[in-house]
Amino acid sequence: MNFEIPKETNPGKIVEVTIGATAEQGGTRSHTITIGGSTALPFHFFEGEHPHRPVIGMEVFDKVPAKYPASLMDYYRDVIDKPGEMAKKCVEEYEAELISVRLEGTHPEKGDKSADEAAELVKQVLKSVSVPIIITGHSHFEKTNEVMKKVCEVT
Repeated sequence: MNFEIPKETNPGKIVEVTIGATAEQGGTRSHTITIGGSTALPFHFFEGEHPHRPVIGMEVFDKVPAKYPASLMDYYRDVIDKPGEMAKKCVEEYEAELISVRLEGTHPEKGDKSADEAAELVKQVLKSVSVPIIITGHSHFEKTNEVMKKVCEVT
């Protein structure tokens, strides 16, 4: 008896996004990473195309989350409050291909760090690693807009 894997088809396609910019492109990163473009669920190679391989990204913070897992603290205790050094450790020791910088500490109720502080932190991360980075804010849109404008000015 033969078994055939049931296949689902979908006319949709995940949008491709290229992260990072090299010096030739006006940026500072050593390379770019393109993600997306898939026409099937992840790892369902039998159902569609996956033009780009999965990418390993790791996250650093401007403020350590209150519920940061103790199991991870064992690996990052020495750099957890130093985002630039943590990013470097993620890339050099754990082979992260991109870094996400979470600016949660700029939220008015979670530290209310200034836009200037956030921009300085992002500059430190950019100097520490050459991989592409993603910068994320939080749900307080007015403050996130203020912070992101400043971060964009200095990067």
